[in-house]
Amino acid sequence: MAGAGCPRCGGDTFSISISLSATGDVSGSGTKITCKACGHLLTMEEFKRTQGESKPAEKPAPPPAAPQAAEPEGAACPDCGHATRTDVVPGALWCSWCGKEVKPGRAPSGGPKPTATFPAASTPAASARPQAAATAPPAAVAAPAVEEAPVSEILLEAAQPNLFHVNGFRVTGLPVDATPREVSRQSERLKMMEKLGGGHRVAGPLPLDPPPDSEAVRDALQRLHDPERRLVDELFWFWPWKPGQRDGDEAMQKLNGGDVKGAADVWFKREHEASEAYVSMHNLAVLSHATALDWEGRTDGKPLPPDKIKERDACWKHAYSRWRLLLEREEFWSRLTARIRELDDPRLPTGTARRLRAGLPVALLSINAQLALKAAERGDAAEAARHRGIVEASGFSQPDIEEALRRAVAPIRQRIHMLAKEAEPEADAHPEKADAVTRRLVRQATPLLAVLDRVLPQGSMLRQAAHDEVVLKALACEIPFANKTNKWKESLALLELILPLALGETARSRIDDNIRIVKGNIEQDRVYGTCFFCGRNKPADEAETEVKLYGEVRRTPIYEGGQFGERVQWKNATLKVPRCSTCKEAHDKAQTAFTVGGVAGFAMGLGSCITGMSRERGGFVLLGIVLIVIGFGIGALISSRVLPKDIKKVETKNEFPRVKELIKEGWSIGEKPPGVQ
Repeated sequence: MAGAGCPRCGGDTFSISISLSATGDVSGSGTKITCKACGHLLTMEEFKRTQGESKPAEKPAPPPAAPQAAEPEGAACPDCGHATRTDVVPGALWCSWCGKEVKPGRAPSGGPKPTATFPAASTPAASARPQAAATAPPAAVAAPAVEEAPVSEILLEAAQPNLFHVNGFRVTGLPVDATPREVSRQSERLKMMEKLGGGHRVAGPLPLDPPPDSEAVRDALQRLHDPERRLVDELFWFWPWKPGQRDGDEAMQKLNGGDVKGAADVWFKREHEASEAYVSMHNLAVLSHATALDWEGRTDGKPLPPDKIKERDACWKHAYSRWRLLLEREEFWSRLTARIRELDDPRLPTGTARRLRAGLPVALLSINAQLALKAAERGDAAEAARHRGIVEASGFSQPDIEEALRRAVAPIRQRIHMLAKEAEPEADAHPEKADAVTRRLVRQATPLLAVLDRVLPQGSMLRQAAHDEVVLKALACEIPFANKTNKWKESLALLELILPLALGETARSRIDDNIRIVKGNIEQDRVYGTCFFCGRNKPADEAETEVKLYGEVRRTPIYEGGQFGERVQWKNATLKVPRCSTCKEAHDKAQTAFTVGGVAGFAMGLGSCITGMSRERGGFVLLGIVLIVIGFGIGALISSRVLPKDIKKVETKNEFPRVKELIKEGWSIGEKPPGVQ
C-alpha cells in the first residue's frame, strides 16, 4: 500500500534525526521526523502512515528474473575494459587487470548507488559540540539514489594529498564568491608584490607557511579561470553562511582574522541548528580535512607528539563523518547547483553538481589511498596500514573503497603488467636464456608486489590478480627454458623462486604441478642419465646392456587331443641398463680374460682326460676335470683384476633400480618361465 505523504503538504521526503544517549542507546523520545518540503514535525504514527504501515499489505510475488547469459572468458571488463578470465577463483569470473568480479549481465560502473541510513549526529539538541557517541560505526554510506551521472574527472584529478595546498582560494587569499574583477585585481596585486620582493604572503583563511612561490600562484590563478576547476576549489574551501553576505558573516570574519577556533565555534552552533543549506557542516568538514592534510604534509621529518597524533586522527574522523552526511543532504547540493547558475558559464552546466556528487566518495578516499601508497613505496608498512584503515573506516561503500584503492595503485599495477608482458616474448625468442629472463622478472616485480601488499587488504582480488599475473608469466618463461636445455635442477630452483608469489589457487596449483614434473625428470636423469656401473659418466646408447624379464604368467588348464594339459602365457620385457663406453670396454676386457682363462684350463683338462682314457688311467681323467675348473677360476681371477674397482661387474645389472622394481612386482629374470618348451 502506498504511503499517504506529509499530512500538511503531501510531501514524501523526510528528515530523521535521532538523539543518542551517553551509552549510545537510541532514545525514542529523541527521534524527530521533519517534512523537508514544509518543515512539519510528524508524530511516529503519522510517519508510519506515510510509509504505508497503517495496514499490512500482501506482498506481491516478484516477477520472474530474466535469464542472464554467462560472461564469456575473454570478454571486456565493464570497469577497466581489459580481458577477463576465470582462472583466479574457480566458478567465478574475475578481471585479470583490475581484479573486480565480473558478474553475468553486470553493467559498467558509475550507475546508481545503493542508499543507506545512519544516525543524524549533526543535530543533537543537548550538547554544545558534537561528541563521539559510544555506538557501533555507522553503516557504509553511498551516494543517495539520484539520477545517474558520470563522475567529474576534474574532481578525481584534483583529489591529491596536496588538495588544499594548491587550492586557488587558499593560495590567493580570495573568497570563494570572488568576482572575475576581484580575481584580476588580486592577480595584479600579487604580481606587484613579487616585483617589490615582498613575496606572496596573503591574508585569508589558513595562510600557507611558507608562502607559495610564483609558480604556485600562477597555477592557482589559472585554476580560478577554469570554471569546473574553480568549482572544485570552491567545494573544498569555506563558504559564507548565506550567498552574497560574506562581509557580515561572523565566522568568516573570525577565520580571516586568524581566529580558527572562534570560527569553528560559530559553525558548531549553527550546525546544531541545522543552518542554511548545511554550510556550517561543510565548513567544518573542510576545516577538519585541511588540518588533517596539513599534519600529513609536514616536511620537517620529526615524529608528531602524541597529542598532535590524537588531533590529526580526530580531524580525519570528523572530516569523513561530515562529508558522509553532506553527501545525502539535498539542500547542500541545491546550494551548489544555485552557485553554478550564478557563475553563468556555458562551460559549466548544472549537471556538474551531479557529477561532483557522484565522484565525491572516491575522490575523498583516493587521497588517503595515495598517502598509503607513498608510505608503502618507502617501506613504511605501519603508515600504509594506518591510511588504509582510515579508508576502510570511512563509512563509504565497499565499491567506492575498492575503486579508490584501485586508482591509487594503478601506476604500480601498470608497471607490473608491462614487466610481465615484455618477459614472455623474450623468453620465447631465446629459450636457452629464459632462466635469466625469469629471474629478472621476479626480481623486478617482487618489490612492486610488496607495495601492493602493503596498500591492498588481504583477499583483494586486485592484489591476487597482480601476483598471479607475474607468477603465470614467470612460469611461461621457465617452461621453454626447461624444455630447451633439460636443466631440470635449474628449472626446479626457478619454480621454487616463483611459488611464494602465487596467491590464487589456480596459479599455485600450476606451479605445484610443474614442480612435481621437474622433480620426476630429475629422478629420471639420476637413474637413466648416468652410467649405472660407474655412477659418473654419461651413458652411451651403443654401450647399453640389457636385462630380459618375464612376468604376468597365466597358466590355463586345457584338454587337447584326448589329454589334459596346460597353456602358459606370459609377457616379456627388455630393460636397457645405462652404461658408458668406458665401462663397456672394461667389461669386455674382463669377459675376454675370463674366456681366455677358461679356454686354457679347458684345453689342459681335456688333454689330461684324453691321455688318461688312452692309458686307462682314471687319475688323469680326474686331473683333467680339476684343470678345467682351475682354468675357469683363473679366468675369473684375471677378469676381476682387469676390471677397475670403481666399476661394478656387468652381472650387477640385475640390481638396476627398475629391474628390482619389476622383480618386486612379481617379474623374473629370463626370457620364459621354467619348464616351458
